[in-house]
Amino acid sequence: MRCISYLLALLLMLFAGQIIASQLMFTPQEQTWLAQHPVIDIGVDGNWPPVDFINQKGGHSGVLSDYLRLLSQRLGVEFKIHPGPTFKRMLQKVRQGELKVGTTIVKTEERMHDLAFTEPYFAARKVILARKEAKWITSLNDLHGKTLAIEKGYYLVPILQQQHPEIQLIFLEAVWMQ
Repeated sequence: MRCISYLLALLLMLFAGQIIASQLMFTPQEQTWLAQHPVIDIGVDGNWPPVDFINQKGGHSGVLSDYLRLLSQRLGVEFKIHPGPTFKRMLQKVRQGELKVGTTIVKTEERMHDLAFTEPYFAARKVILARKEAKWITSLNDLHGKTLAIEKGYYLVPILQQQHPEIQLIFLEAVWMQ
């Protein structure tokens, strides 16, 4: 867990403002850790375009991929990308220690028990998609008495269940648009 904390601290430093700095400064302990870990296994969702996805050629693409490429250059390490196959499975691998780092994981009270988090390096709005002919949705209250499909393990599930029990949830293994 200690090595994860060091790497996450490094990620935080980079994304919190030193991304444009020409040289990053590390403690001797951080330098030793980086030297001992030239390849770092990192879990990605891989199903969240344009942020994080696997392209048609099987390569990692998106905003996150660009961040990781820059971070790899600045740290002098290689990130070995391990996509999903679902977000839930990637999160499970990080929790079990199979992967040292997971990306695009939202900080929740429950997840804070066994994971260390950086400050957010990316913010995205949450939206609800519906058919064109559906009644206009202006808030979650408009979904009371309706059914909503949501990915298993998504951080909003307990929030929706607690704050909007009138919404029936259907759980999917993965949700993405093609």
